[in-house]
Amino acid sequence: MKLVSPPARGRFVLLCIGALLPWSVRAADPHDRGQALFQQHCLLCHQAGGQGAPGVFPPLAKSDFLMVDKKRSIRVLCEGLNGKITVNGREYNGQMPPSTLNDAEAADVLTYIRNAWGNSGEPVTADEVREERRKTRFKTYEELVRASAFAPLPIAPAGFTLRDVAHLPENPTRLAGDGKSDVLYVLAVNGNVWRVDTKAGSFRLLLRGERYIDPSLGRPTCTGMMLDGQNRLYIVVNQRNEKAAPVTDEVTIFRTTDVSDGDPFDPQPWLRASYPWGIGPFNHCVNHLALGPDGFIYVNSGSRTDGGEPGKDPKYSPEGETPLTACLWRLDPKAAKPEIKVIARGLRNAFGFCWDNEGRLLATENGPDADMPEELNVLEKAATTASRSSSPTRMRSRIRTRLTRRRGNGSPGPWRTSARTAVSTASRFTRFIRTHRRRASCFSVMIFPTAGAGRFSSRALATC
Repeated sequence: MKLVSPPARGRFVLLCIGALLPWSVRAADPHDRGQALFQQHCLLCHQAGGQGAPGVFPPLAKSDFLMVDKKRSIRVLCEGLNGKITVNGREYNGQMPPSTLNDAEAADVLTYIRNAWGNSGEPVTADEVREERRKTRFKTYEELVRASAFAPLPIAPAGFTLRDVAHLPENPTRLAGDGKSDVLYVLAVNGNVWRVDTKAGSFRLLLRGERYIDPSLGRPTCTGMMLDGQNRLYIVVNQRNEKAAPVTDEVTIFRTTDVSDGDPFDPQPWLRASYPWGIGPFNHCVNHLALGPDGFIYVNSGSRTDGGEPGKDPKYSPEGETPLTACLWRLDPKAAKPEIKVIARGLRNAFGFCWDNEGRLLATENGPDADMPEELNVLEKAATTASRSSSPTRMRSRIRTRLTRRRGNGSPGPWRTSARTAVSTASRFTRFIRTHRRRASCFSVMIFPTAGAGRFSSRALATC
């Protein structure tokens, strides 16, 4: 955890929660163990089919770089990789951190990769991993674990203090709280929800994903969570259903239905939806959700394409964006079975958004695959087509803004993305996060407006 306290004009609390070590994956079959480890550690970059992202993350499927040198592939997993490489005739220039896998786990995942997606190679043994690891920067697994420990805290901005709060044993994606108490709820990618006492620095597992998520729908990716005024948690779960043709994203928003010792409990399906899984390296999924000032719940549904292009892989639907993707949903929390109302289109992936003290909806977005810088946009109701003609500008702090045109579909309440920006305490917080992003990857930021005479006074929280 990292707790930041600012000057008297506003208050920020920054919680950075990372993973010390992944939870161990146990399965009887080596193939199943390797597949589970791949999904936990490698899938985000190299994708479920091992295709990677062209020009960004190299493919593992039918990869000459991987298959031609078995010992090198072991060393890359054990110590990472930095610099230019050529894979299947295409150049890549990036970084891959070492994987905190023990010798047996590294052998399992490499054996799986070397025999998946058209690859064919002999198994990798734990003894082979141990031998090649001795040739790397980290001579043993234990040495790698020590080197992977949390880095020292960065220097806090002037007028702020920064301290650790908690170190969780798995990677978080979102957090939720009421902005008043010392309790936070932290969501992990597998659906586990942790209860963190920021004052005491203690934490415990509150909800287990395996107990409320249906495994028959596919591997879960849990990417959104919020707490409403009735102390109910909403949890967004995406599941990749490979049994369907084409492969689909099974989306479920769970809502807790009970309270146990003051904490939300017993999540049940509240909304279900599905759409064809993304065609490219990234399926941005349904992720962030937040309660708007109008009392409705807003939900981001990311794009399934890079820029609306058709797909070519027969496993996936070749269509571009669907009516449920690359848009912002609005849901009625009073409804037992809510209906999805799309209120904004043309968004790539607004993975975080909040409202300022003027009621403007500020949304952070992923940039295109070929242009990685992120964006900070303002979503506004579009009065006329002419009002969308403002020129893109560059915000302070290396945050890019752009004008995203909404595709006309005749739906009521059209919105647009504007290049207008508001430099406030929130941008100071964002600058601090981005400045130190090499030390902490922050997935979730929450802004809680507090009393302030015409100022954007707030309490901000982030998982890192």
